[in-house]
Amino acid sequence: MLQVDLEAEVEEYIKRYKHLVDHEGKRLVVKNGTMPECALLIGAGPVAIKRTRVDDRGLEKLGKES
Repeated sequence: MLQVDLEAEVEEYIKRYKHLVDHEGKRLVVKNGTMPECALLIGAGPVAIKRTRVDDRGLEKLGKES
């Protein structure tokens, strides 16, 4: 269940910023593989999860770096 929630959150984030594209029309926020599996300790014991990597180049490509 936790894995599904994490994936849904990533999908929502990517959908929210899908309109951001660079001068070549490439999206600035995309999925970029997964992190190595890790164990998350919850009340019922450890749960193995995989976290999706997100490449967010929005600020960098748009010249809005702080």
